[in-house]
Amino acid sequence: MGEAQRFWAKVIPDGAGCLVWATSKEDYPRFRNAKGELEKGHRVSWRLKHGPIPKGDGYHGTEVCHSCDNRRCVNPDHLFISDQTGNMQDMENKGRGIHPSKELHGRAKLTEKQVEDIRSDGRFQRIIAAEYGVNQTLISAIKRGKIWTI
Repeated sequence: MGEAQRFWAKVIPDGAGCLVWATSKEDYPRFRNAKGELEKGHRVSWRLKHGPIPKGDGYHGTEVCHSCDNRRCVNPDHLFISDQTGNMQDMENKGRGIHPSKELHGRAKLTEKQVEDIRSDGRFQRIIAAEYGVNQTLISAIKRGKIWTI
């Protein structure tokens, strides 16, 4: 049996569009490739559909990332090539990073709607701050676009 046949024999649909590793509950399933080396399943899937993964610059090189954010998924249509920076930016954009912003931040005191209202409010900043229970420095930073950027 060829590498592709062995690989796809271990995959089942999950009902949500992902193709997941049926034989393991690991975060990133591993597959012994044709050379006998263990390789992460999503990287094998990319390689089988698109050919060799290009060698990237930097410590991490080229990464094969999940658009579905399901580590067990090996659906090649859910995968994309990036570098470490792009992968981390994708994570942050989806609110899964260690630096959540706006309402997702654990210490956020305002909602996005309140920030929009603050930006359009023409009253003195100290009055706005008192109304929302925050300090005037926060209101100033919002109005100047230093935080809660769009």
